[in-house]
Amino acid sequence: YFWGKDVTGQNLWKLRAAQTELCFYLNKSTRKTRIICRECKTAKLRLNHYIPSPEISRLNCKNNRLVIWFAFDTTMAEDKDEQGEGAGAAATFCAKFNDAAAANEFVQHFEKYGGNSQAQN
Repeated sequence: YFWGKDVTGQNLWKLRAAQTELCFYLNKSTRKTRIICRECKTAKLRLNHYIPSPEISRLNCKNNRLVIWFAFDTTMAEDKDEQGEGAGAAATFCAKFNDAAAANEFVQHFEKYGGNSQAQN
């Protein structure tokens, strides 16, 4: 989910992708970690951003299966440049997990690689 406006202009949680996997990828040269999510059926990229510092991300666990964070994501741009690439936009994201163990594992990875992403695998 992401926090955005509906057609009437009211803010609410909007579905971004369902029944997908959130994957962490470490760039070996920059040592920065990205979170990637692709739609299962269409393979459309739904989430793609570096893990921000704790001050920026404001990682928040609303309950044992729900995690909320803030980041600058390249898939959120309404406008595309001449190469068709998104400029990106800041957004608040929410992930629901099947169980508390999966949510806890996500939070641990997010905190480990957040900010400067200099942690080792």
